[in-house]
Amino acid sequence: RQFMKKHGIPYESEAKQRVKRAKILSSTNIKSKLIPFWTKDELNPESRKGMVLKKSPASYIRDLPQFAMKLLDKYDAQGKLCFENISDAIHLKVGMDHGGSSMKIFFQVANLKSPNSKQNTFVIGCFYCKDNHENLKKISSLFTKDIAILQRQKWNELNIKVILFGDYKFLCDLYGLSGSASIHFCLWCLMRKDDMQKCPESIAKAPERTLEMIKDDNKRFQQSRCDKSKVSQYNNCLHASIIYEAQLLPISKAMMSPRCSL
Repeated sequence: RQFMKKHGIPYESEAKQRVKRAKILSSTNIKSKLIPFWTKDELNPESRKGMVLKKSPASYIRDLPQFAMKLLDKYDAQGKLCFENISDAIHLKVGMDHGGSSMKIFFQVANLKSPNSKQNTFVIGCFYCKDNHENLKKISSLFTKDIAILQRQKWNELNIKVILFGDYKFLCDLYGLSGSASIHFCLWCLMRKDDMQKCPESIAKAPERTLEMIKDDNKRFQQSRCDKSKVSQYNNCLHASIIYEAQLLPISKAMMSPRCSL
């Protein structure tokens, strides 16, 4: 700045630059702000179980339904929409993945020949935080209303269905389960981990798991003083289901990413 001033080079003040940046962002469908996320800091005297709240940068789509409708119109104009395997509705996929120091929210339209390609995958949110349950709960709250609106909308007289996708850790955190290493590891049923060692013919059909069951099991776990060593007695429903609290999607609308495995 001193160099520019010395040589008579005009420049805007930081305050004017911030105002101009705010105007540019306000005219787009992107919102950026600082959000307090839980971060590991065991040395901080104000930490809670080694975690502290720290404001971190976040950017995300301001209006997801608007973004989705424009994208569908664009694909339709380009003749890319495909209804060979999916003919009853428009299927929209919303997923999450953690890499490096950030969590990213992805968006895909399933009614395409290559819905999982890089060209058809859009980052609709980026958050600099770790992928723990509390942070996921905050991030999900930013999209809850928009996803609910999308599920009630139609595009060219076709119903819209929203599907969640991601790795197994993400889905377990979202629905409130302990994870893939737990005794009742399955997101969709109550099969025990040790039953996986038996022959398929000898395994009794495990009861289907529902959102209502997750809510009830977690409520019983909370009433038992939250002893994590005994969470298997409550079908490993460690957390309150983010999905149930938001009244969004049943478990049948969750799918693992093709690259993920247990």
